[in-house]
Amino acid sequence: MLGIPRDYVNLMRPFAMLNWYRSALLVRKPCPPPESRLMPVVAQIEPTVLCDLNCTFCQSPELRRLRAKPHMSYDEFQRVIEEMRFLVAVGLVGMGEPTLNPEFFKMVRHASDMGIATSTVTNCNRHTETIARQLVSSGLVGVGTSIDGATAKSYEMVRRGGNFERTLSNLERLVRLRGSARLPRIGVEMIALDQNMNEMQDWVRLCANVGVDALTIQARVTNWGKRAYVATTIAHSGLTREGFNEPLRQARETADNLGIELSVLRRLYKRGQVCPIPWRTTYVASSGEVVPCCAIADPRVRCMGNMLHQAFQDIWNNREYVAFRADFTSGVIPDCCLHCYGPGELLEQGKEQPRYGPRQ
Repeated sequence: MLGIPRDYVNLMRPFAMLNWYRSALLVRKPCPPPESRLMPVVAQIEPTVLCDLNCTFCQSPELRRLRAKPHMSYDEFQRVIEEMRFLVAVGLVGMGEPTLNPEFFKMVRHASDMGIATSTVTNCNRHTETIARQLVSSGLVGVGTSIDGATAKSYEMVRRGGNFERTLSNLERLVRLRGSARLPRIGVEMIALDQNMNEMQDWVRLCANVGVDALTIQARVTNWGKRAYVATTIAHSGLTREGFNEPLRQARETADNLGIELSVLRRLYKRGQVCPIPWRTTYVASSGEVVPCCAIADPRVRCMGNMLHQAFQDIWNNREYVAFRADFTSGVIPDCCLHCYGPGELLEQGKEQPRYGPRQ
């Protein structure tokens, strides 16, 4: 998700900002307690699992075949978000194209009216002018667009079913309709693969030509906590440090020259490091089921409860959530999280791991 403007966050409700500040201090501890006294500060809420694309590394095609009801309804969303008034920010995005939910913009307005910084990520593939106008007028503070290529060939190799020229045209219209307004911030998201790494500078130039605010490069993909996706994840994670750093250096230089904000998501944890996500964020699927991380996003892999039937306060520190956090603090990486500890760790999925004892 696009970064939230700092001065916008500072205008948020004081109790939410206090929760944000105390949570940031908590996760700096080497061993935060498995039972969290603080609520999450950021959440992703999934409007739908429907999508008009079939991207090579995405689990959306699998989920939309299996989930009986693809959309979260507006009434269900109200129930979820009203229980999460402590949030500083929410991303209305998940395993589908958010704008395919006919009640999506009602959700955006509701969250925004609550004072929660609300953003989304869209593929921009089939936007009408009506959708574009609502994206810039509904209260969003950030709109990200996933493209993953600087040419039609590289884009359509990854984002199957998409049309590169139409997507760019739709993105240009979105920027044009936003005009000189400060919000929403509009950004482009690219996933760096062996096949497209040499395009990094072209990604920056594309962003400058279209007029977006920011470019985010993601240097790895998730296996969604599933063994079936391990081979795909390892294949997409074949970037060497040397092979990645030089194109990135050139891209940063070009971004500085063209005034494009460039950020990179490539952090891998080391075994023994505690991931802060189970203490700071959460993910709510379109079914209402709570998943501990957006890099899992499938309740069949790890489900902590269901907000359509349980209060979030009861879910956040229930037995499942506390045990999940306790694995990290005892030195064991949950199987569904191995992808964040490097491709090599994925090969250990399903094997028993040594416990290192409580961290100091």
